[in-house]
Amino acid sequence: MRFLKLYSLYLTAFLTVGLVFPACNDKIEDTVPVGKQVSEYDHSAVRDWNEMFLEVERYAAGFRPCPAPRALAYIGLANYEACISAMPAYRSLAPLYSGLSIPRVQNGQEYHWPTVINASYARLMHNFFIAANQGLQDKMNGLEAFNESKYKEEVSAEVFDRSKQYGLDVANGVWEWSKTDRVAHDSYLDPFANYDWSTNFLKPGDWVPTPPGPAQPMYPHAGEWRTFAIKESDKICPAPWAYGETKESRLYAEALDVYARNINASYEEAWIAEFWSDDLVNLTFSPGPRWMAIADEVLNLENSNLETAVYMAAKMGMALNDAAVACWKSKYFYNVERPVSYIQRL
Repeated sequence: MRFLKLYSLYLTAFLTVGLVFPACNDKIEDTVPVGKQVSEYDHSAVRDWNEMFLEVERYAAGFRPCPAPRALAYIGLANYEACISAMPAYRSLAPLYSGLSIPRVQNGQEYHWPTVINASYARLMHNFFIAANQGLQDKMNGLEAFNESKYKEEVSAEVFDRSKQYGLDVANGVWEWSKTDRVAHDSYLDPFANYDWSTNFLKPGDWVPTPPGPAQPMYPHAGEWRTFAIKESDKICPAPWAYGETKESRLYAEALDVYARNINASYEEAWIAEFWSDDLVNLTFSPGPRWMAIADEVLNLENSNLETAVYMAAKMGMALNDAAVACWKSKYFYNVERPVSYIQRL
């Protein structure tokens, strides 16, 4: 029940974010680099850092379910803006967002776009996952160094240094802008935010804790976080079914169906459910980044170029962020109990 509503919100966010890109201002023509376009490189710079994100987020306490999609959004936006001057079919998104300042490339200078992305991604990964253990920090440093060693063989020292610095400059600009969303910034440090569920329990069917899970719900203010495409009115999903405990009620029928499917599940069905759970820190990445894992598979299968990968990561990250914000706005707006609570009680 809950997941069908969440899925519909995800789809809405994906479609809405798709409207942002073609609606942007014309490309700034006074800063035109020379050399290769972004589309002339393969997608590995984006894919490899996406895979690193999945590995690090897997162990990141407090990053699920909302901060991880948020991080993907800002990282994707930074890479997109860093490469936009060499993506002639696309336009900058920066003018859409108040307070976001993106440094420009130097006119007539050459840039190595995989190096730009490597520097941008590395800086933002370390910023978002500053609390990651030393082993994960070493893995991030290792990927950055491996890429740098490879890219230094492809371009001159001057082009490499210019590209790295530009990637860092854009990443720093996006990071500073991300911090202006004060409700969201560093929220993983306090995912419960002193929210008291009991004061919001007003009637049967309202949310209650489900042991052994946390005694409080997570991210009570995530519905107020910055979004990239959806409006405030888009954050609330349609009202849930009316509460009822009789066999004639829609809620009862759906809960009974969930219960029956659970107790009659085959081994394969149970395994599929566990696979898509994505709820165990140290074991799996979380539900939002799961979509990035799928996108990486598509990049590989279609042998996509770097331009496609940059566009995908920006659109995917922003959509996941907006979907998470909308889901959590609806979650606390309706305050509906989990199916397991209803099923166990009735």
